[in-house]
Amino acid sequence: MRELHELDGDPAYERFPASEELFRMLEHAQTWAGKLKHPEDSLVNVVGEVTVWRPTLWQFLREQADAEQLKAIDDGRAVGVRWAHSAEARTNKRRSYGPLR
Repeated sequence: MRELHELDGDPAYERFPASEELFRMLEHAQTWAGKLKHPEDSLVNVVGEVTVWRPTLWQFLREQADAEQLKAIDDGRAVGVRWAHSAEARTNKRRSYGPLR
């Protein structure tokens, strides 16, 4: 996706996250989605390709998050964390998005 934004001439390309930074990359693509223009000399429909890649990558991220959440739960169980405490942490949005204490 980074290469597509570069090809498109994204004016904020230098702020585009590295490919390893999937979440930040998707946020950037979302922000610039309505501002991309198809380059006249491009054989690739850049804007169309970005719209196809975004939901595909969001799905991949969702699947990775589910797997990582299960791993974290298993790690907690291995050290004696009660299921109720683990469930509370997963459903408490304030805790999920707030700073770690």
